[in-house]
Amino acid sequence: MTVAARSRFDKLYYIAQGSMFKTLAAKHNSSMKKEAAKLRVGQDYILRYESGKGIKELKVWKPKDLKVSPLREAWVDIVQILARSQWHG
Repeated sequence: MTVAARSRFDKLYYIAQGSMFKTLAAKHNSSMKKEAAKLRVGQDYILRYESGKGIKELKVWKPKDLKVSPLREAWVDIVQILARSQWHG
């Protein structure tokens, strides 16, 4: 992933995270900071909820959790190069 793409992805992540905290704060008539504190476990945010089988935990993903295959990135570059050569050719 290029630096520019990573930067945009990180920005999108923080916007989505802020939106999640704002939604939860509005639902529970609380502040974003309090909702973030409730969900924080170490460096992660974990949402706990009850189901028919008991209490479940759902980890809120972070960009660092995303694994990108170098082969897939290379394939995207090849497709872009081919598309440009056909467009200009």
